[in-house]
Amino acid sequence: MNHLRVPLSNIEIDDQTWLLLRLEYQVLKSIKVNSKTEKKIARQLGVNVSIISQVITGLMLKGFVERTRERRMLFYSEYFSTTIDGLLALEANSATIMHPWSRVLLLCRDIANRMLIPLASQSLAVRLGIGAVKTTYRLAKFTFK
Repeated sequence: MNHLRVPLSNIEIDDQTWLLLRLEYQVLKSIKVNSKTEKKIARQLGVNVSIISQVITGLMLKGFVERTRERRMLFYSEYFSTTIDGLLALEANSATIMHPWSRVLLLCRDIANRMLIPLASQSLAVRLGIGAVKTTYRLAKFTFK
């Protein structure tokens, strides 16, 4: 089943916990505003309840979803809602989905950090060049938003 997991982004992220799967992203987006039961989430997404149950369990283990129980007479209902970490993960993944250029800029920034930062301590010209690249990056990021 792990071979079916497709991340939202092809960019390697240092903290893999922020990289969400499509179904996890859809579940978090579904319960972002209102708490919902597993049945309601499954119906909304058009997925089997047992699959949603596994996804929610995984999100709970990551700390992105919390469960609350409401008791009514003899029975209780379980409602699921996002945590602060879940909202942060949702926003991190939304930013890369909504702005395709941000993926390219993020990749360029990571490559530049890995290659140029060690050189910056050796030369003033390299430090000035890095400053120019950072300024260009910020300008491009602002332009493509």
